[in-house]
Amino acid sequence: MVEIIASIVVFKTKACIINQTIASLLKSEYVIRLFIFDNSPTDKLRNEITEDNRITYLFNNENIGFGRAHNICIKKALHQCKYYIVLNPDVYFDGAIIKKMVELFDSDSEIGLVAPRILYPNGKLQLSCRSLPTPFDIAIRRIPFLRHFFPKRHKFHQFLHTSYDTTLNVPFLLGCFMMIRTNVLKEVGGFDERFFLYMEDLDLCRRINKKYKTLYFPEVNINHLYQRASAKQGYLFIIHLSSMIKYFTKWGWFKDQERKRINSELLRQPS
Repeated sequence: MVEIIASIVVFKTKACIINQTIASLLKSEYVIRLFIFDNSPTDKLRNEITEDNRITYLFNNENIGFGRAHNICIKKALHQCKYYIVLNPDVYFDGAIIKKMVELFDSDSEIGLVAPRILYPNGKLQLSCRSLPTPFDIAIRRIPFLRHFFPKRHKFHQFLHTSYDTTLNVPFLLGCFMMIRTNVLKEVGGFDERFFLYMEDLDLCRRINKKYKTLYFPEVNINHLYQRASAKQGYLFIIHLSSMIKYFTKWGWFKDQERKRINSELLRQPS
């Protein structure tokens, strides 16, 4: 049987929210282990999460960030499973989707990562596919009046130039649910720990997409309680800004030829 291990990183997360995620995930017989890595200041959640012998709760007693916490779990699992799932504590779904995602992986050895269609709780589509962003693309997305002046560019960045009903090879998929081939994680490495929070999903997707397909798979859905916290809380915006600076310093601010090539190829994908 295919064996899958997953990890969820939490920080002051309510038990009622994460238990919904846990219940969704553990409905799949493929999931043999789930790490809950708690970055919170107390281990209150330890006694509030669902009890299951597949769950390993890890309390850290300090917030070491999203990517670094997942990496600790990934390193424990690399030699124990065929696929690895990174997911947020605020998603819920039908556990049967995992079987369909495994079948997609098995159909093509060049697939490195698969992400599902993401819906808001009201059933509305969340735009989870992205082109590789320039600093200007991020400014357009975060500053509403700029969208009126550059609507075509904004739509392209959020993949509105094509159909969200089609399986697509996408260089940047939002990281609230990513299923990854374990040997691909071994090859490219886990998350870049320079990113405390934000942009780490973009960085990982980009590194995988250089060698493998990173697929948006709309035949399966998850629901996401998306908050856009960095747009509402000042200190999170500072963290987001810091991560953006690190990302563009790593990959290139304005002279990123790889980004230019990949984004040009996206326009040639079937719509």
